Formats: sequence, structure tokens, C-alpha cells
Amino acid sequence: MKKKRLPLGLDEKTLDLVSEHCMDGILILDSECVVVYMSDTYRQILNLDKEYCLGKKVWEIENLDKSTLPQTMKTREETRGLLFDVAEEAPGVGVHELLYVDRVPLISGDDEVEGAMSFIKSMNNTNEVISVFRQVKEESRFYQQELKRSGITLGFDNLVTQDAAVLEIIKTAKRTANSDIPILLLGETGTGKEVVANAIHAVSARRSRPFVKVNCAALPEHLIESELFGYEEGAFTGAKKGGKKGKFELADKGTIFLDEIGELPMQTQAKLLRVLQDGVIDRVGASEPVSSDFRLIAATNRNLSRMVEQGEFREDLYYRLSVLPIEMPPLRRRRGDIPLLIQRFLAEVNHRYGTEVAIEKAAVQYIAKQPLPGNVRELKNIIERSYIMRQKDGMITMQDLEFLGEKNEAETPGKKAGKGTKPEGAEKAEILRALDETGHNCAKAAQKLGISRMTLYRKIDKYGIALKRG
Repeated sequence: MKKKRLPLGLDEKTLDLVSEHCMDGILILDSECVVVYMSDTYRQILNLDKEYCLGKKVWEIENLDKSTLPQTMKTREETRGLLFDVAEEAPGVGVHELLYVDRVPLISGDDEVEGAMSFIKSMNNTNEVISVFRQVKEESRFYQQELKRSGITLGFDNLVTQDAAVLEIIKTAKRTANSDIPILLLGETGTGKEVVANAIHAVSARRSRPFVKVNCAALPEHLIESELFGYEEGAFTGAKKGGKKGKFELADKGTIFLDEIGELPMQTQAKLLRVLQDGVIDRVGASEPVSSDFRLIAATNRNLSRMVEQGEFREDLYYRLSVLPIEMPPLRRRRGDIPLLIQRFLAEVNHRYGTEVAIEKAAVQYIAKQPLPGNVRELKNIIERSYIMRQKDGMITMQDLEFLGEKNEAETPGKKAGKGTKPEGAEKAEILRALDETGHNCAKAAQKLGISRMTLYRKIDKYGIALKRG
């Protein structure tokens, strides 16, 4: 095979001499991403066949290089301190290595990119360094995911309202933003509890630190404790090498938001109480606790005081959380905000698609009269759906809202076309029957009634129904 010319007139013998006295592995590509030089150290670190690799495109030999080295050539920018776990990024290489990687574009005097050079260093011989880098890598991934999912953190100026009760809530939240006392946000689904939690963090002294959100209802019961409190290496089958930080540790110096806290199992509630009282976290499988400085904001759409009475929520944890309870009113008690919110959501969707769609006054009035059990979240969904499905180019009209009438009839338990809603006594009896038939399994009872589990919980609270626990 004819030898490829090295970029920038580099000499192979000189490179061999340099690599003999260098702890880094060296790889050089030409302008077409073909491997033209590989040091013995590079080959040894990745357990590669040097003769096979020379002349191959870089992504044919290293999955981990498929995007990073060509990207370095394209952007003409050095990239330093990249971390790659070879066993994770390029399975089949045959070794388990944690690599510290630098990328350098090779640019000629005529300003032409002639290739790129990669330096890699194995970190596996330094246990302390490995541990630190793995933690940094894990935290970085978590924060990137949070940024993608959440966008920028919102402040109180982004809360659209003219309602006196909501304005008072904003005043209260602002006054307590810089304290560290727990805040408990109460209210139905979609009333804006998460928005307020975001805003409190955004104006607090912790605003430059993490805002970690946890949906307690979305965590599988067998993973709740390891997700919240973290775990040590070898704590259980499948535990990551080096262990994993929990959400409370990731929130150090910042704020943690526990949404749907009423869904936590009793055992986890006991551990959470200790975290709040002592500020220390017991990782799963750890012999020593770790500390974390965080501000807690919790939220629920359930009646926690009734859950305490029924033995479903710890009384001591409830009083610890409810130092400052803030109840978010549902939209049906602040209907004056609905037109403002409609215009806000429409402006957002117009900005997203670069349009100037308006909504007719009759359509606004019609939406404002709807029951909107999903509150602000449901209202936003209505605007986005009517925008996408509109029949006129520049206007949302009453015709685009026909789905609301169909939706209300289909989703309201006990409602018959043209006959209105069942009396409360009949609805309560229907719920009791469904619970009896399912052995008080709320998930199955909700499915039987054709409503969501959260809606069933609200109705159980409303009618004071005592759940039988197995």
C-alpha cells in the first residue's frame, strides 16, 4: 500500500521519536479523514491493529471519532478535555478505558486545513482522577438534558395574570425567594405550580446554581431511592462503576423541585424527612452519608392533610413541608386571566412558526366559558391544537374549536348528550362501585371509569372516600 503523505510536511521518524517520550497516544488524519499516522501508544490504548488502521477512514476504526475529529477540521477550532468511555462509546474495541482527549486542526501557511491530530491519554491508572471525571461527565449530561427539556429558567415577569389572588401569590413567593424554608405548592393539575417553582429559583440567590426537577409519580418504585439519593458502586446488580449521584446531590447549592410529592412511598418519605432535618443523604449501599446544601420546593395536586388522616402520608413530613403552603387557584376561579393567557400562548406559537395568526373574539369568549379541568396546561394545548388545525390561514375561528364540545362529552364521567352531568350522589356511587370491583386499585378503577388517575384522586378527595389499603 502506497504511504499517504503526512499533513504540513510532518516527518514520520520525528513523530515516532516524539511519541516514544510522550504519554499521549497520537493519531493524525489527512484532509479526507484518512488515518495517515498512529503511534504505538495510541494503538495500545485502544487495542487496535496499526497496519489495518492506516489508510482507513477514522470512523471505520473508532466509533468515538466519527463526529469529533471531522468536526474539529470543519470548525478549525481546537477541542480540549473531551472525555470518552470507550466501553460505552465504542463497544467492541476490546478494552475498558476512560480517555482524556484533545483535538487539533492542522492548518497550513496558506490557511488550508490539511488534516487533524488527536491526542489521547488513558486515565485508568489514576483512580481518583477517574472518579472525578466520571462525576463531571455524569453531571454534565444531566444538566444538558435539563436545559434541552426546560429551556431557560423563567422569572415572575413571565407569569401572565391580572387576578388579585395570583398577584398576592407572586408577592408572597418573591418575599420568600431568598430564604431556605421549604415551599409547598398546592393546586390542581396544570395550575402553574412548576412555573412558580421556576420563578422562585430564578430570583433567588441560588439562581446561578442547578434547578433540579423530579416528577415523583414518574419514578418506578424500585428506582425511587437510587434516583433521589444516589448509590455506591456495587450497591446492586447493574449499578454503574463509580456509583451515581442522586438528584439531591446534583441540586447542591441550588434548588430541587419535587413535583407530585404525594406519590412517594412511605419508606421513601421517611428517608426524605431525614434529608430535610439533617441535610445529609444516605446513598444506597453507602456506609457514610454525604451532605448537600439545597432549597426544597414541593408540589402536589392531592389533599395531603387527608392523606395524613388516612395513613398514606407521614404527618411529620407533612408539617416539615408545609411551613409555607401556597395554593394555586384553578382557571375557573380566575377566568379574567383566560383572554390574557390565550394571547400569550398564541404569541408563542406565532413566534415559533414565524406567523401572525389571530383569534376571533367569539372564539376567545367560547374558550373562556369551557370547564378547563386541565387548567393553564389544557388551555395552552387548546391554542396549539386550534392553531395547527385552523381552516383559515390567518385566523382561529369558532369552527376550529368544535373538538371542545366533543371532548367535554367524551371525557366527563356520567355525562349524557343533552342531559347534563349526573348528580354528585350518583357520581360518588359510581366511583365507590368501581373501587369495590377493582379491590380499591385506583389505576384500574380510573380506567374503568374512563378518567385519569389524578382525576379519580381529586374526586376521592372531593367526596371524602376512604380507600381500603391491602
